[in-house]
Amino acid sequence: MEIIKNQQLPERTKEKMTKEALMQKYNIQISTLNKILQNQETILEKSLTFSGSRKAVRLGEFPALEKALYEWFLTVRAKNLPVSGPFLIEKAVEFARKSGIEEEDFKGSPGWLSNFKSRYGLHAVKLAGESASANPEDVNKGWELVTEALKTYGEDNCYNADETGLYYRLQPDRSIVAKGDSGSGTKIPKERVTLLVCANASGTKKLRLWMVGKSENPRGMMKEKPMIYKANKKAWMTSEIFEQFTKELDKTCSCDTALILDNASVHGIASNLDLKHLKIIFLPPNTTSKTQPMDAGIIQALKLRYRKAMMTKVSWFSFLLLEALFKFLFFLK
Repeated sequence: MEIIKNQQLPERTKEKMTKEALMQKYNIQISTLNKILQNQETILEKSLTFSGSRKAVRLGEFPALEKALYEWFLTVRAKNLPVSGPFLIEKAVEFARKSGIEEEDFKGSPGWLSNFKSRYGLHAVKLAGESASANPEDVNKGWELVTEALKTYGEDNCYNADETGLYYRLQPDRSIVAKGDSGSGTKIPKERVTLLVCANASGTKKLRLWMVGKSENPRGMMKEKPMIYKANKKAWMTSEIFEQFTKELDKTCSCDTALILDNASVHGIASNLDLKHLKIIFLPPNTTSKTQPMDAGIIQALKLRYRKAMMTKVSWFSFLLLEALFKFLFFLK
């Protein structure tokens, strides 16, 4: 591929390499170089699907079958549907029978699947995230709302707020172990608090975190609280708590200010409040994974900093992790 790219540079580009330079750089003979250049269109076409680490393009025993299977695979993945190895084998066998290929000639073995994945550069991943459920038109509307808010109110006066759950006792699920260690872990803890994170677009104003827990007076709570702490039986954000947050934010504003929110049911109360400075802007449904600033790495960075502090400064034997969380948030102020 690099050889072809070097040869396809415009004539006026001084970096275009001669055949002699290419032969010397890649340690190949003139016959090999000429063959590559003669078949460059085919090689470029195959490079779009075949693994980039392959030095030679070798087709399977049934290239037409594999091409049809790969096109089917692309169609399915374009709809964000999962495709497993056994599913690929089942579909390949189905295509083979429809193509008149006998069972003794093609069985769709695990070995064939491994070679097929290698030939087409396929690999398994864990599917995650909600971005696939976002309607492109709604996403564009969401970005238009955010852009318009920034133009109208300015970065300093344009806020975004969002909630996230934090399993504050949760330990890492990976660890270095010694030889003979089976890698046994502990029971997964389920203690959770809800954090409300809010900041302006310029990053000059990061509001104190609001935390919602289960206990009215949790163990480890310091007299000087580093956050606004609320409690209910399920440690969830409620309309009442969010109403308090919105009114408090409105009091701190001295000019017209935008607060961008997703369409969570607890946020609906904000649109009915008599606010002096805040203008509530709701993002379209199912678009927050694409349009909400807090989901663009801010909340993730907060959690990563907490995990790092927990692993480096907290004794696993004490397990006073809620106290550690309070101390961590205190230093974030």
